[in-house]
Amino acid sequence: MIKKALIYDLDNTIYSVKTIGKELFAPLFELISERFAHHGSMDIIKEDLMSKPFQVVAAKHQFSGELKQKGVEMLKGLTYTGEIKTFEDYVEIKTSEVLVVGDDPESEIQAAEELGIDSVLYDKEDQHALTTSNFKINNFGELKDLLDIQFKY
Repeated sequence: MIKKALIYDLDNTIYSVKTIGKELFAPLFELISERFAHHGSMDIIKEDLMSKPFQVVAAKHQFSGELKQKGVEMLKGLTYTGEIKTFEDYVEIKTSEVLVVGDDPESEIQAAEELGIDSVLYDKEDQHALTTSNFKINNFGELKDLLDIQFKY
């Protein structure tokens, strides 16, 4: 099958994190607001967490070391089992025509699998065993070869 779209990131690319974020991040929001030191308003922290990596938000809002540690551990266990509604224009492309390229087996790769989309794990430092991704590469030259060989027809 010819691939018509490459997606390097799923959240806020094919669906809005805001549609699932309040439910998904509720335990994290509670952890931040009730138990640990941070700077900034909770509303701004919540908004930032919907669009930025946790570590970036933690640095921006000066989370305590303990909050950073507990937040990272909590994020590893968060799951969302509800329906993920994609942006309206996403439905114009069939899932068989999309390939997701991501560096996190527990984020982009897992989400691609859940959405029925082929995926490539980009693992520059070879830190992950082949997970549920359809393919694994260590450099982007391999991606070009993969596209030429696997998805030509």
